[in-house]
Amino acid sequence: MKRLVILLAFVLAACGGGGSGGGLPLPPAAAAPPKAAGPMYACSVVIYGDSIQALQGAKGVIEAKRPKWRVEDRAVAGTTLMMLSQTFFAEARSARFVVLENGAIDAWQGVPIGVVLDTYTRIVDHVRGEGRTPIVTGFTHQRPPLAPDAIARRDHYNGALKTLMASKNVAFADYGTVTYDPLELFDEVHPGPAYAGRLTERLIEILDKVAPECNP
Repeated sequence: MKRLVILLAFVLAACGGGGSGGGLPLPPAAAAPPKAAGPMYACSVVIYGDSIQALQGAKGVIEAKRPKWRVEDRAVAGTTLMMLSQTFFAEARSARFVVLENGAIDAWQGVPIGVVLDTYTRIVDHVRGEGRTPIVTGFTHQRPPLAPDAIARRDHYNGALKTLMASKNVAFADYGTVTYDPLELFDEVHPGPAYAGRLTERLIEILDKVAPECNP
């Protein structure tokens, strides 16, 4: 528990959370060099996101409940969509499915919505160009003391992103519709175990839809 508290303190700072909601995120920790692309395994997925996604522990849950799946979790605390776009196009991937959760921090910080949507368009188009299938999660909910304008932008950006993905026929996990109670958040940003568990269950539901052959 002590380790979890320390970790949460770090990721809250990295995500730009806190009473003002306007702090710039810390750079993500250096990641290991990407693996060289190889044969595409049918039941494989790589997950990108910030600390909200990273703290879910999705890899272990998915692989336990759906043993056919091979999951690579590349979610890193503090990774905004803008930061991801600086590295994503040069990364090697071998998974068939690519999950994308980033963008809530960009909304909190007031990155223009057109820039966010254009960046998502370029990323999902690139994923498809690689012969892979993108899955966009949308954004989870936050609560005060995150600034009211930051929370409002989260709602607006999430709705616009959902509409965009529908127009592009991209699978949308719709994290924003997962049942939650504000008291289930560790802080104003990060889901606690119960909420995180439901988010991962929603992701599993989407994986079952896009790849039913991977659900024994």
